[in-house]
Amino acid sequence: MLGDGSASRCSGSSSATCGWRRGCFVLVVGTGTVSALLLISLSSVFSTTYGQVLVAKLCLVVLATGVALAARVAGRRPERLARAGMLVRVESAVLVVVIAVSAVLVSAPPVGNRMAAAPPPARGLEVPLGALAGQVGVVAAASDGQLVVRLSTPRRGDYYAPDEQQQYNLSGAVAAGDEDRVLTFRACGEGCFTTAVDWRAGENVVTLRAAADGWRGGVVALVVPWPAQRAATELARVVKVMRAINGFTVYEAVTSDTTQRLPAPQRLDLAGEFFMAQEPYASGVAPLAVRIARDGEPVQLALGFPAASTTVRLTLDDQGRISEETLTDGSHLIHRRFVYP
Repeated sequence: MLGDGSASRCSGSSSATCGWRRGCFVLVVGTGTVSALLLISLSSVFSTTYGQVLVAKLCLVVLATGVALAARVAGRRPERLARAGMLVRVESAVLVVVIAVSAVLVSAPPVGNRMAAAPPPARGLEVPLGALAGQVGVVAAASDGQLVVRLSTPRRGDYYAPDEQQQYNLSGAVAAGDEDRVLTFRACGEGCFTTAVDWRAGENVVTLRAAADGWRGGVVALVVPWPAQRAATELARVVKVMRAINGFTVYEAVTSDTTQRLPAPQRLDLAGEFFMAQEPYASGVAPLAVRIARDGEPVQLALGFPAASTTVRLTLDDQGRISEETLTDGSHLIHRRFVYP
């Protein structure tokens, strides 16, 4: 026990030994507290079950330490030995409660480990679209009868630390022809929203207003053509054509905040093989690849890489080469224009 055992033994030991024991006690309590706090942000200590149980355990440890010190002081005087015995029993009871609370703490998941609810599965062909609303990344997936939107924000600080919970807000509407409809979203996990949509044949313009606490949000418009067509074969053809081109010029503009003025494009002189090696669709295959342009218009392909929260929109010229590319990766929007000799 912290009181009886430690106190009585220290009375017959050297001061150096007693100091070593006290140091070990402080070290164990301190490292245990720091290790627990690494799993949760300070802002979540009192607002989550994990944090509340952790605070309760620390308070009990402080109480047990205080009782142990009181028992040690009482044990130094013969007339107070009965009081010291009572304090030792109290200390024992508190330590049993500490062990029980520790078991509860192990079973209470910290904030960073909470599993987000899985979004509903896509129905039929899925159209991937992406944008950047201010500093908030927007990745949308349109499928038969529904729209799933995932919002994200840039990471701050240590990329290996658990994510802090981020609060998002999303509202929107869809316009098709002369009809405008307000979309009613429900949450499907952190940053995930879904709504039922009755897509009309032709172009459906989806307007989304995205916001996230601590970041600048904004409004984006996404065009959802319906019905869309699979484009796996066309994507493979585009990659083959681009790899065969010896050289071309790319004018690239990158932003991480669409509320600010878009920076001036940078000129890049590249070879087709080198350029394609840097692209997420370099293999000629994408998890999601659909054609989103109507007949008679320049061919446009929408590519989606859900695991990387990345979307790509390609516009092709009459020779099957890329004339424009827009890429979003959750925190950046990259627009490229291609000029061929």
